[in-house]
Amino acid sequence: MPEPTSLTYIWHVHKGCLWYRVRVKGKQAHATLPHLGVNAFEEMVQLVMKFIECRKVVEQRVSIFKAYPVEGNRASIAIGGMCGCCDAVNVVPGEAWFTNDRRVLPEENIKEVEEEIKTIVNEFRRSNLDVIVELENLLRIEPSYIDPDHELVRLIRRSIKEALSVDAEPVLCPGFLNIRYFISKGMPAVAWGPGSLEQAHALNEYIELDKFFKWMKALVTFLLHALGDH
Repeated sequence: MPEPTSLTYIWHVHKGCLWYRVRVKGKQAHATLPHLGVNAFEEMVQLVMKFIECRKVVEQRVSIFKAYPVEGNRASIAIGGMCGCCDAVNVVPGEAWFTNDRRVLPEENIKEVEEEIKTIVNEFRRSNLDVIVELENLLRIEPSYIDPDHELVRLIRRSIKEALSVDAEPVLCPGFLNIRYFISKGMPAVAWGPGSLEQAHALNEYIELDKFFKWMKALVTFLLHALGDH
């Protein structure tokens, strides 16, 4: 599948992903009488700090696979990609929420990662009985993988070498890929193509035409080998 791997990398494995919305419910009150309310925003901040502490541990976990980009071989948590609260200055907020993006290494057990997140929330609930905490799963994708020495990977590497004189390297993708749909059905799949990941989804996203034509040349070479070698 075409993906921006700078032509020199082949994504044969990708991380899993867990997206959550964490909602904290307190009690709304007028800002002049804060003692009558339970500030959901302040409580949420305390919970966010628990996830930040967890992140320090999670980011020490490193995959055995090399990655492109290089630092993409660590487990990660991104907190607060989306967040929200009330829409007025003069209130004690009764509800606040934030999102949590957890990237799961191929070596991690995604069920254990889910329990890790639930444990943080449950422990917070037990020590903060004046608020309600809801944990909503928004996305669940398991890591996906084919062997870096798989016949498909070897054939793509051979084609790139012949067409472009480049030694392509099979590596880990730090995101998740649509190759998972094929692999889950027993069909080997990888992602590889022109363009850099730094440009992907940027405001001025583009692919240089010469890189695109080089990719096409290598792709045609691959197809000729795939059809002729069998």
